[in-house]
Amino acid sequence: MPDRVLSTGQAAKLCSVTRDTVLKWIKMGKIDAVQTPGGHYRIKSESLRPYISLETKLPRPKIDDKPVSYCWEYHSKDGELTHNCRRCMVFKSQAQKCFLMAGLGEKAGPAGVHCKDNCYDCEYFHFISEARTNVLLVTDNENLIKEVKANAADRLVLKTSSCEYDTSAIVHDFTPDFIIVDDSLRSSNPDEICRHLVKDPRIKGAQIILAVPENRKRQMLQEGVCASMTVPFTTKEMEDGFLQLRRSLWGAKERR
Repeated sequence: MPDRVLSTGQAAKLCSVTRDTVLKWIKMGKIDAVQTPGGHYRIKSESLRPYISLETKLPRPKIDDKPVSYCWEYHSKDGELTHNCRRCMVFKSQAQKCFLMAGLGEKAGPAGVHCKDNCYDCEYFHFISEARTNVLLVTDNENLIKEVKANAADRLVLKTSSCEYDTSAIVHDFTPDFIIVDDSLRSSNPDEICRHLVKDPRIKGAQIILAVPENRKRQMLQEGVCASMTVPFTTKEMEDGFLQLRRSLWGAKERR
């Protein structure tokens, strides 16, 4: 492969991955890239060699820094994408959470290869569920911030912001699994923050939760906000809420 400069889109096509995956490789230092004055990345094709082969080389899964974004990355053997993964509808649609396609049955992928009868029997589901959870808490409630920070578990990576500008800046380098927006924000409009988060391509797949004060009622949640919870809440209640959302939104049914 001749050494040339590629855009992230060209690199993604060459490696048979998404553009988001290439951006994550750059941020993790797995491939070398330079940034143009306009903010776009340019990559030397030479740095992509470890990720290119007939079966596409991919990074190995790691729980600590959680670079795995897709199920086929997890199931790859020694970095090699299997032929069965290439046939799967999840891979073809570049679905970040295969659990959302669980209801499609055998047509969603090769039966008996990786998918089980129940998502709770799948080691990838447990890998994602037990890995460190990235949480962005958007609030100016200092007591709530102190509660969550003081009792955050080892698997919880917490970032906080109190306005729309800081929230946008944080998600430039931080990919949250869950975003909790305080409905009683004083410094910003929580509805506007939710609206922009829903449309932000940098955090596609994040679950947005509206935290509503116990003395206030919300008749409806705007499109893209998947759930609500009552403020104040404890860290344990927050984590239990995450587990319930994963069960309901990712199509996994708990074995009885």
